[in-house]
Amino acid sequence: MASETFTFSCPICETRLTVPTALAGVGGPCSFCGTKIQAPSLPAPPQALATAPPPVQYQSAAIGSAPAVPINVHPPADQSVQTPSQETKPGYRSEPRQLPSRPDGQGQIVGKPVSEDMRELPEERAHSRRGGRLIRILVPLLFLGASIGVISGITSFLNSHTPTPRKGSGTSSDQSGASVRKIQPEDELPPSPPEPNEADPIIPPPAASPMPVDPSSSPDSSPSPAISASRILERFLDASTLADRIPYLEGRTPQAELEKSCLAGPLAERVQIEPAMQTDNPIENFTDFVFKITFARQKGGRETFDVLVRRRGDREPKVVVDPFLDLVGGRLLEFASNPAEGKQGTFQALVSANTTCSDTTIPNDERKISLKLIGEPTGREIATAYAGKSSMIGDMLNNEQSGLGWGRAKACTILLTWNTKEDPSHPYMEVSAVKSLNWNP
Repeated sequence: MASETFTFSCPICETRLTVPTALAGVGGPCSFCGTKIQAPSLPAPPQALATAPPPVQYQSAAIGSAPAVPINVHPPADQSVQTPSQETKPGYRSEPRQLPSRPDGQGQIVGKPVSEDMRELPEERAHSRRGGRLIRILVPLLFLGASIGVISGITSFLNSHTPTPRKGSGTSSDQSGASVRKIQPEDELPPSPPEPNEADPIIPPPAASPMPVDPSSSPDSSPSPAISASRILERFLDASTLADRIPYLEGRTPQAELEKSCLAGPLAERVQIEPAMQTDNPIENFTDFVFKITFARQKGGRETFDVLVRRRGDREPKVVVDPFLDLVGGRLLEFASNPAEGKQGTFQALVSANTTCSDTTIPNDERKISLKLIGEPTGREIATAYAGKSSMIGDMLNNEQSGLGWGRAKACTILLTWNTKEDPSHPYMEVSAVKSLNWNP
């Protein structure tokens, strides 16, 4: 009796498989895609004869292999024993049978969703596989060809921009890149110089002419303005005549008065010259240098005065002669020592103001302030002048913005007047006005 077969499709590659009916419900690998599948179970026969032999169980076998060897299985207890004489077809179970060589549950095929790509026919799948292999081969070849083209283009560009050495130039380059001159047969060597005649006299080479010196590149050797002012002051003091001092001074004092002053002859012996202060005036473009000069007195002792030296722009400094004559020359002391009715004069000195009047012989001393006239901030008092507390001088001293303050020595140009009206028997020197808070000539 020929064995019966049935056909089913692989759920993965959809390949139609034909197997014997004895392998219904048995799992195994697909003969095309190799995926583990299970053959479908066949329906039970319409009527089972009572005398059917016990069902036959088959061991698992791969589809397409030799038929499985039947194994006799004892029937269950509730079934009646069939006689061998009865001819019936073996019964088949509808559920998959467990393979004896595998654990329970591992022989079942788990269903997975099938993509559209897997639903292709075998011919289409083989064609797509051949196309994929062709693409995998063509991509590296194209990349290799593009790389060769880029390298070739760069090499051609560099070769076209490299100067070609002339034939017979006799130059070559070694591995270090240095140019080496090679003597070619066609190169002509320069003629050798003639041998010197020992009898000829030896002529020394001409001396090299000195390079001209650029004045702009030489360092500035001119002294600083402060040193220049100190030197001018020393020349002024060392001179013994007025003619020698005229080039070093400036001021408002007339020539006739200068000829009668101390500047007409030698000055007192100086002991020390010390720089005290330097101020710049950018608006009027001058710089003032104040020096402290200590002179020896004729009767013994010393006396110190401030002397002003002014430098205008880039010109040579000059000694401002007016405060020098008022302080060092004694013009202020002479005015303060000879009172006279209505006598007045303009002087330059350092003014230090006091809020009270300590001399009770001054008329209305309780309403007066005293102003000490000195030759330098810490020097002795040359003369004392007075002013009313409610006068213009008092108002300036009470105003902090005026520049004139209490107890601070300030270089001023003042107008002095002898007051003989309040008490003719006790005249005093009064400060009528402060013309300026400086010693400008």
